[in-house]
Amino acid sequence: MKKLIILVLCILLIGGLSGCGPTNIDESIDEFGKNPLSKKVISNFSAKDLEGNEITNEIFKENDLTVINIWGTECPPCIEEIPELQKLQDEVKDKKVKVIGVVGDKDIEAAKKILSTKKANYTNIIPDENLEKEVVYNFDYIPATIFVNSKGEVLDTFIPGATNFESIKTIVENILSDEN
Repeated sequence: MKKLIILVLCILLIGGLSGCGPTNIDESIDEFGKNPLSKKVISNFSAKDLEGNEITNEIFKENDLTVINIWGTECPPCIEEIPELQKLQDEVKDKKVKVIGVVGDKDIEAAKKILSTKKANYTNIIPDENLEKEVVYNFDYIPATIFVNSKGEVLDTFIPGATNFESIKTIVENILSDEN
């Protein structure tokens, strides 16, 4: 019985230390440093949203700013911030800003269930090979949020770890005011 308890505790400890990134934005930026994609252009990709519709890098041209949140279906901080991202999308929809979730673990059914439970309807995509290589694999943690301009260029600003509505709204407003 003791061995079973020790085994369960070890599994919980390992699970708690792996996978998800930090939850405090100020601490996480200090801990993780610079955006690994800063100034890179997200080039050709052809991914599918959760309904099977094709999404390409042309989506960036439709908006002044695209907020890309990389998340996973097994990551509690990722799931907790989904309503915050939906609130952001609702708030900025008239400002040519789009929120996109990238389901890093590609679990379509789990993602659909989570998004339904969280009442989120912003676009979520399953990355193709190019998007995985260019974006997802550049982060050793999730969630991670990057900001992309209309040319597909990744901005310096990023959020390593989970965020909340007020923090991300302030970041988006600052980016938009810097562009004007």
